[in-house]
Amino acid sequence: VSDGTLNDRTSFIFSVVNHQFWVTPISSSGGSLDPVSPQSVFSGDQISFRVLPTPSYHMEQISGCNGTLVADIYSTGTILTDCSVTASFAVNTYTLSYRAGAGGTIIGTTTQSIGYGLNATSITAIAADGYHFVHWSDGLTTPTRTDRDIHQDLTVTASFALNLDTDQDGIPDHWESAFGLNPLLPNVAGQDSDGDGYSDYHEYLLGLDPLAEN
Repeated sequence: VSDGTLNDRTSFIFSVVNHQFWVTPISSSGGSLDPVSPQSVFSGDQISFRVLPTPSYHMEQISGCNGTLVADIYSTGTILTDCSVTASFAVNTYTLSYRAGAGGTIIGTTTQSIGYGLNATSITAIAADGYHFVHWSDGLTTPTRTDRDIHQDLTVTASFALNLDTDQDGIPDHWESAFGLNPLLPNVAGQDSDGDGYSDYHEYLLGLDPLAEN
């Protein structure tokens, strides 16, 4: 009969069981955590997950298990119980800025935040009295623009120029040049280049093409 004491003839073997806990990764759409499945972790240990956004997304937030994020690696704190690591992802957004140079304004939303691959809303460059629209700083020559399939930030400025009338016929040089008329040759009263009953001067005032019947 043993009296419960240790002696040369009696030995006790103590088996220490190290508990294991589950760390569960949870991800929103737009990305994942690696490894993707729940991980068994010994009590007192740590585990790390790599944060993997899908193309055109970025990680918005990550938390759980008292962890910390360094670059794209999220490392848990010391694991003492079951816990979860939760990551949320969001689509990339880009800023579009539309500016007006001297002699004009912009109609429309001049600063837009657009999601990856989506389209911006239309904006129009409007010249002030005595000016005309020339072009956008990225080379586009139409005053109204709708930028599509956005993949990066964009900042563009609309340029305007003074209306010159070298021949003093009431029709600006830039308008005459655009339609092949001579800005150095005065447009005689009532001149109707396309013979549609509207003089070139009136077609200018109405924004019409002086070489096409209207």
